[in-house]
Amino acid sequence: MTSWTAETWIAVGTMTTAVVALAAGALAVWQVIEMRRTREGDVRPYPAVFMESHTDNPQLVDLVVQNFGRTSAYNITVQFDPPLLRSDGHGGSDAVGTFDELPVLVPNQDWRTLWDVGKDRLPLEIPTRHAAVLHYGNEQGKMFVSN
Repeated sequence: MTSWTAETWIAVGTMTTAVVALAAGALAVWQVIEMRRTREGDVRPYPAVFMESHTDNPQLVDLVVQNFGRTSAYNITVQFDPPLLRSDGHGGSDAVGTFDELPVLVPNQDWRTLWDVGKDRLPLEIPTRHAAVLHYGNEQGKMFVSN
């Protein structure tokens, strides 16, 4: 049976140390990448579009675009399918006035407009379901899409 010499044990120890160091380095790099990805997700803007009853009169329904994120949202656009209609108060309907592009929404800021009056909308045959696609950017100019 052959026994290992001191030099052999030193070489094995050195190689084992190098393998462990490389594995620890790879793990550290992976953790830094994951932390960066998580941080970017935590601090990005999160605008949303929704309808909300008016606080003073529940018959009034507002269309709201609000930024729930921790940073500002830039160059916000929204497309609706089908296009938004509201009652005109005379038995007909007209288009809901929205923006072409909002330059910025800071955290917790909202943009809102009157969408409709519930009692006037009920008798009309206008769409009640809509899909919205929201385009917006962050401070670095990276663009996002949510629907």
